[in-house]
Amino acid sequence: MRLPLGGGTPEQMLPEEVQVGGIALDAGRFYWTDSDAGTVSWMPTEGGAVTTLVTGMDAPQALTLDDVHVYWVDHSKDDYLGAVHRVPTAGGAVEDIADRDNLGGTMITTDATHVYWSGHRVWRREK
Repeated sequence: MRLPLGGGTPEQMLPEEVQVGGIALDAGRFYWTDSDAGTVSWMPTEGGAVTTLVTGMDAPQALTLDDVHVYWVDHSKDDYLGAVHRVPTAGGAVEDIADRDNLGGTMITTDATHVYWSGHRVWRREK
C-alpha cells in the first residue's frame, strides 16, 4: 500500500497474491521480496512495469539497499536459517554474503562500509 504523506486513500501497489517479505525504497524505485515466488523485484515508485532482479530463492524476506546493491535475507523453507545475498540494482549475478550455517536473519541494513543482519544475534560483514 502507498499513502500520500498529507493523507488520503491508500493505494495498493502489488496484487494480493504477492507475499511480500520486505520492502525498500530509493529515489525512484520500490523494491520488494516475494517469499512465495522466491523473487526480488522492483517497480517505479509511481507505478508501472515490474522488473524482477532475482528468481529461484527459497523464501526471501527482509531487504535493504545501498547505492549499488540490493541485499536480502533468504530463509530456507525447511528450517529458520537464512542466507544473505546481494545483487546489483541494475541487475546481474547474485552474490552470497553469508551462508545458512550460522545465522537466522530476520532484519538487514547497511552503512557505508558494512552490511548488518540479525536473528538471534547481530552479524556484519564488509561489503
